[in-house]
Amino acid sequence: MKELSLLLLELLRNSLEAGAARVDIRVREIGDSLTWRIADDGRGMTRQECKEALNPFFTKRTTRAVGLGLGLLDMWTRHCGGKVRMISRPGLGTMLCASFGRSHPDLPPWGDLPGTLWTLAVTMPQIHFQYLHYRDGRQWQWDSSTTTGLDMLTLKEVLETGWNALKEEEQA
Repeated sequence: MKELSLLLLELLRNSLEAGAARVDIRVREIGDSLTWRIADDGRGMTRQECKEALNPFFTKRTTRAVGLGLGLLDMWTRHCGGKVRMISRPGLGTMLCASFGRSHPDLPPWGDLPGTLWTLAVTMPQIHFQYLHYRDGRQWQWDSSTTTGLDMLTLKEVLETGWNALKEEEQA
């Protein structure tokens, strides 16, 4: 994947397939550190499944023989000086933590993060998403329950406005 937002989208599909009703996404960019924490209330995994989940040839999907998201995440984090940790319990959900070196030259760009969040809201309306992005003292947050009922264009504009404001403050 050439963009972090697309990798995030692939990871969040796991929450959908695990039957999650709530997904909490926290992104922190501080100094040279980029960390993601994604927690859901899906069906969860055993310790052994957590270990196997980072292998791209392990998947519970019936639609394809490989699981792309976690394997790619593990590869990118290690390549960019970070790591992945997962904590999960069957019946309770999963928490995934990933770290990257922000200044690593091979760290993919964010890409269209508002478009990714818009895609989540439109294609997975049954899931309550909470997103918090903290960047060097500033933050932007989005809660899918606060934008329920907005038409698709207005929702896209809300997401783009928040993301662009966070980026503009960084450049100022």
